[in-house]
Amino acid sequence: MRFAEQQAQAAMTAAADAQRSAIAAVSQALSGFPGASAALAAVDSALARNDAAIDRSVEQALQSQKDAMAEAQRAAEQAMASCFSAPPAK
Repeated sequence: MRFAEQQAQAAMTAAADAQRSAIAAVSQALSGFPGASAALAAVDSALARNDAAIDRSVEQALQSQKDAMAEAQRAAEQAMASCFSAPPAK
C-alpha cells in the first residue's frame, strides 16, 4: 500500500513541476506583451484548481483501495475462523 501512495505522490509532484516549468517558459515568452501577466495569472489559477482536483481524486482512490484491502482481510480472517471452527470431515 505504501508503495502505491509513494508512486501517486511522485506522479503528482512531477506533474506540478512540469506545470510550473511550462508556466515559467510561457511567462518569459510573453513578458513583452501587454495583458500577458493577467492571462498567465488566470492560467495559473486554473492549473491550481486542477491540481487540487487531482489531489482529491488520488486521495479518494487510495482510500477506496485501503477500504477494499481491509474488507478483503476481514473476509479472509472470517473464512479462516470458519475453517478452524468447523468440525473435521469424517
